[in-house]
Amino acid sequence: EGINDTPEDISNRARGHKANLSNPNTSEKAKEHSREVLESLGGEKAFYGKQG
Repeated sequence: EGINDTPEDISNRARGHKANLSNPNTSEKAKEHSREVLESLGGEKAFYGKQG
């Protein structure tokens, strides 16, 4: 997190982690990390356009 945490930036990070969860070549450890990051970003609310 930093100075460029616009809704679009957060959404892009969330999208990458969500894709990681669907990737069959991703290790369980990496998937767990992505779950944790998605949770810290706000879950489904992290995706731009889904606020409110």
